[in-house]
Amino acid sequence: MLASLDCPRLAAATLTVILAAVVVTPLCGFLFGCGCTWPWAGLEAHCNVHDASAPAHCPWCMRPAIASLTFAIATSVGVVAAVAGRLGASASGQVGARRGTSPRATSGSPAVGERPWLEIARRTLTGLSTYAALSTAAAWLIAQAASYPAFLR
Repeated sequence: MLASLDCPRLAAATLTVILAAVVVTPLCGFLFGCGCTWPWAGLEAHCNVHDASAPAHCPWCMRPAIASLTFAIATSVGVVAAVAGRLGASASGQVGARRGTSPRATSGSPAVGERPWLEIARRTLTGLSTYAALSTAAAWLIAQAASYPAFLR
């Protein structure tokens, strides 16, 4: 499968994985208000899971297997989204198809003359948006199941 990927798709898939790994901990802090932060600022060192007197503990940090599974699924689907398409694509996969455009311009590959970095950025944004949406939905379900009081507060 990887051999059949063109450069922008492979780059977007790779960037989606790397960026998802970087933002997972601050996303945890944002969603659960638990104190988790960026890798260079301490990761989970300030999470309420380390505070015995906290009224509730972060559901992701208390259940690392569930958090890891959530991350793996959301990232995998994000990578598929980054490889498969980009924001603004219609159901047929055509992006802004107009009369007189080259067939390559509507095939999901960059249009002739389009900058490859723009295609990579579009695909990566699609992957990360998918990752964030699935992670948020899964986090909400986990927060509800754990009766965690501070989801998105």
